[in-house]
Amino acid sequence: MVAQIETAQEVAIAENVLTLEWHKLRFHIVTREPLTDDEVKLIKRVLPKMESVGLIAETLGMILGRGVRIRTERPSPDIRLEVGL
Repeated sequence: MVAQIETAQEVAIAENVLTLEWHKLRFHIVTREPLTDDEVKLIKRVLPKMESVGLIAETLGMILGRGVRIRTERPSPDIRLEVGL
């Protein structure tokens, strides 16, 4: 008789968080790998030109080449943008 062994299928993913402010909102950009200095500079340069949270998420996705999910709990000023998670 063979004993059944159970293994965990999920492993916690390490998160890297970059926090930026825009119009009294705090954006927490969450990625698996740290962002490069060039990516951070580009994000900081385009952020003031954005007009909505959705546009920020779309632009962030284009810059990083990955999908972006918006997570927030209202009425909190904190907005979590999950990149490729």
